[in-house]
Amino acid sequence: RALDIALDNLTGYQRRLNSLINENAVLMKNTQQKILTDSNNKKSYEANLSSQKISESVMTDFKALLKAYEDSWKEKRLELVRLRDMVQNTIDTVSISDEVSTMIGETQTMINTLNSVQIGEILPFDNSGLEKQFEELSLSLSEK
Repeated sequence: RALDIALDNLTGYQRRLNSLINENAVLMKNTQQKILTDSNNKKSYEANLSSQKISESVMTDFKALLKAYEDSWKEKRLELVRLRDMVQNTIDTVSISDEVSTMIGETQTMINTLNSVQIGEILPFDNSGLEKQFEELSLSLSEK
């Protein structure tokens, strides 16, 4: 966020600087005309023109410097976006891996639990004892 604010401020400075460059260019033309037409103040106008040329040079250099900062900061912003995307990708990767790991652990626990359950052998019901008792009862009743 700080980088976006700085870039916005920088854009404002560049606009204002361009305006000042244009104003200075108009002023230099006006001063050159005054040098030709006002001989009484020629030396003052020449001194002013010299200062205006220095301002022009400084503003041109400053404009190039601001452009270099702008390019650098825009690249840094892109790097931050790429870094943020990579971090989010890593978080998503870890999250998915963690979820799969948890599922594998839960499945392994379930498999171990089910494998440890022993199912006894199912034996067919033998009712021969009851049959023998019934036969004995029947015999004793028939003897009476």
